[in-house]
Amino acid sequence: MPLMTLCCTSIDRTGDNKDEIIEELMRFFTTDTVLYHIPDNPKLYRKQRKHWLPIIDYINETYGDVDISTSMAVTNHPEETVQAVNAQLHELDPWQLTAVESLTYGLKSLVIPLTLLKNQIDLRDAINASRVEEEHNIDECGLVEGGHDVDRVNTGTQIGAAVTFLQLLETKS
Repeated sequence: MPLMTLCCTSIDRTGDNKDEIIEELMRFFTTDTVLYHIPDNPKLYRKQRKHWLPIIDYINETYGDVDISTSMAVTNHPEETVQAVNAQLHELDPWQLTAVESLTYGLKSLVIPLTLLKNQIDLRDAINASRVEEEHNIDECGLVEGGHDVDRVNTGTQIGAAVTFLQLLETKS
């Protein structure tokens, strides 16, 4: 069912609304989870660095340097980096853009899907990167049954479908 939803969205919505979708995705870039670090919590900070630095390194090498925030302030990326990310999104066909949009919403990040798009990380690494803070909170405070466990499964299903969709698109070329 999730793959069919992605197909229908690609056909019915994405092509006609590409600019609006990209504009919305670019909003994620200034508030991307992966770009907000908390050095005041050493245990969490170590986890963030472990999961996020490879993603950030790839983004820096591919699109230009990104701003990392250690407060609630919105990140302020160099204009060249913003333009490079925007150009990458504009290069995507409606099918790829639909997958990236789904991944962005599901992972609460644009930089993770951009890294997935180029096969720089796998599905498990993407999910783990997106869940660093929630998993840290579970470790610290415990699992809420019917909440955290359901969210894990839903995230896995949504992200797995979008990654599979991207992989299927690669095989059509």
